[in-house]
Amino acid sequence: RAQGIVGIAGWRLSPSTHPLSLNALFEARARFAPFQAMPAAEKGRIASRIKAYIFERLYATNPLWSGSRDVISAVIASRDNDDLTDVLHRIESLHQMKTDPRLAKSAKVIERTANILKGAPVKPRNGVDPALLKEALERQLWELYSSRRGDIEALVQKKSYAEATTVYGEIFFMPLHEFFDKVLVNVEDETVRRNRLALLHAINTLYTSRIADLSKLTIVQQ
Repeated sequence: RAQGIVGIAGWRLSPSTHPLSLNALFEARARFAPFQAMPAAEKGRIASRIKAYIFERLYATNPLWSGSRDVISAVIASRDNDDLTDVLHRIESLHQMKTDPRLAKSAKVIERTANILKGAPVKPRNGVDPALLKEALERQLWELYSSRRGDIEALVQKKSYAEATTVYGEIFFMPLHEFFDKVLVNVEDETVRRNRLALLHAINTLYTSRIADLSKLTIVQQ
């Protein structure tokens, strides 16, 4: 059945197709025995296991994706995965960019921001406070994020994932490289440190929360 659901989503695969909500499918099924009498928490656990199983079927869905298991894993790692049709759109878009250097640039941005966030001794608590951005390069990053965030979000809204990937790398690759080269993120001042981490978190999640976690790509590991 899971393979059938994935197959249906694949048949619907075009930019104009309607969404196929996994949550809506679970909610519809939960109205009937034996699920309707279960506590909500138990229903949630079952739904999570079923969703994970459906995502496992993606690795065998399209023979053309046989060399793109890392792309599938990257897309599944995104937080916005309710619409299975959209998941397949993203996999296909990134699969077609697999050897494109523009994908590698965006992946490097994701990898470097993810690594420093993962290894930071403290975590960002709130959003970015522009008043705490003292270095010219961090102010430049914040200005880029603030002024170009809407461009990425608009491309995501149109499901133009390849273009969003290209633009994301063009915006952040070089400025972020220079930032890491010249600005110390984990400074002793905890307020400044958290603010710099919040800036990197914002840049990272602008892409990863909606498209894919590109740090999982083999091109990054290589």
